[in-house]
Amino acid sequence: MKSLESYKKELENRIGVLVVVCVLALLAVLFGNFYLKDIFPTKDVVNYYVMGFFFGVEVACLVQMGVYFKALKDENTLKKMYTEENDEREIFIRMKSGYTVVKLFSGLILSASFVFAYISFEVFVALTIVAISQIIISFLLRKYWSKKI
Repeated sequence: MKSLESYKKELENRIGVLVVVCVLALLAVLFGNFYLKDIFPTKDVVNYYVMGFFFGVEVACLVQMGVYFKALKDENTLKKMYTEENDEREIFIRMKSGYTVVKLFSGLILSASFVFAYISFEVFVALTIVAISQIIISFLLRKYWSKKI
């Protein structure tokens, strides 16, 4: 199974990317705790939200790395994950619901909201609501297409 071996390499690459994201999130938390608190002492709510978000990113990365490590150790789990990721029906459902584009744009909007949080709280709230709404709508579309197809 040559494709399964290439999938193992892909999982190892994903783990490397997750480690980088986890380190960047840790640096963002440290930057927020030691630098932004002093610069924006009146923006405590925003600081806590931003630091909480990046802490959540770290936890999500660690959980995902655990799933990947488990798959790399167990051949049956690896085959199951490979089959699920390469299932044509699932790929079509992800495509119809705009899964990858919504993830990208929601991440960009959330990043912009963190920047604008220190300028205008109203813009921060609006951008956060837009990003969360996009994610919810994409999730609902994914469920709809799962049942329809």
